[in-house]
Amino acid sequence: MSARIHSLDEYIPEDDLILIPPGEYELSYQYHVTWLYMGRIPKVVVAFRIASLGEHFGKPIFAYYNVGKISGKPRKNGQFSVGWRSRFMWDYAMCFGKPIRKDRIPMVRFREHIVIGKLRTVTSNHEQKKYPESLQYSVVDELTGLMIP
Repeated sequence: MSARIHSLDEYIPEDDLILIPPGEYELSYQYHVTWLYMGRIPKVVVAFRIASLGEHFGKPIFAYYNVGKISGKPRKNGQFSVGWRSRFMWDYAMCFGKPIRKDRIPMVRFREHIVIGKLRTVTSNHEQKKYPESLQYSVVDELTGLMIP
């Protein structure tokens, strides 16, 4: 039985603001977390690690998505559904094509592949106030496809 998630702190350590130069990187899927932002807005955070060789290899990086609803309680690797035109569906379809159902998306496909993702730097908060440079961090902006060996 999984515990209810009140915050993402156990999954996304806030004491480590990861700043990686914007650009395209190879990413390996680690897990995803369903949660309710402000206790009511369904979200999914997908955790990746940088798989590109170099200075940032192995660093954690996250993609944040709005979703239609989550199934059951918020939890690690929880189920969720999204709209056909949502940002998550766009990213998923860029990598794997359209899933059969929008409420049972096979996240296992991420485990089987290295994906290509564009990273961006978050420079301002939800109120559009600019972060000091020392508080800026990187996120996955979009997934563009699979790495072909």
